[in-house]
Amino acid sequence: MADNVAMFPGTPAPSALLPMVSAGELSQRSVPPRMWLMDGWIPIQRATLLTGEGGSGKSLLAQQLATCAALGRPFMGVQVRQANTLYVTCEDDMGELHRRQEAICRSMGVPMEGLGRSLLLLSRCGELDNSLLHFSVEGVMLSPFFQQIEATLKAVTFSFLILDNIAHLFEGNENVRQHVAVFCNALEALCRSVGGLTILFLGHPSKAGAQFSGSTAWENQV
Repeated sequence: MADNVAMFPGTPAPSALLPMVSAGELSQRSVPPRMWLMDGWIPIQRATLLTGEGGSGKSLLAQQLATCAALGRPFMGVQVRQANTLYVTCEDDMGELHRRQEAICRSMGVPMEGLGRSLLLLSRCGELDNSLLHFSVEGVMLSPFFQQIEATLKAVTFSFLILDNIAHLFEGNENVRQHVAVFCNALEALCRSVGGLTILFLGHPSKAGAQFSGSTAWENQV
């Protein structure tokens, strides 16, 4: 192969070539099963988008799901894999999170102390620096908040992260496909960087009635 590469002037050195895998090589491997955090709905080590109108209850639903994941209990009759979970909200204060958690645990018949540290809650309500990526003419940069999330996930060993919501976390133009694609890919990269991490992030539908607001990339990337 090295001789063939050398035949083409300007071909990059072998170390710079893309890490391709042949279909023939794949035929020698076992097909990996698709793994789910929530069966049929949320794949493991991927970023999944949940949208809903403001006030429709998606934040409450997400916190209920976070509780079920922390306990390894079914959610709305669907099996959920146990996962140490971090729920990050940019809209609700700790008082609201506390009230919801008490009601969720009471309805499930689980004392809050029974969750231990398998479910941790973070309120960023009132913070001005919640963007995960900074977009500029020079390019895209990971924000200090993104880097802090990544460091925390690695240090505390979480496997499920819920981010609420896009309006606070995404500072790019939601109508520019590249901005949306870069943001979604950054979340996918975070899943792989942490190792086995699954992400659910929340958003709003458009006024026209679409399930997402802005570019179709929101639907195509997740």
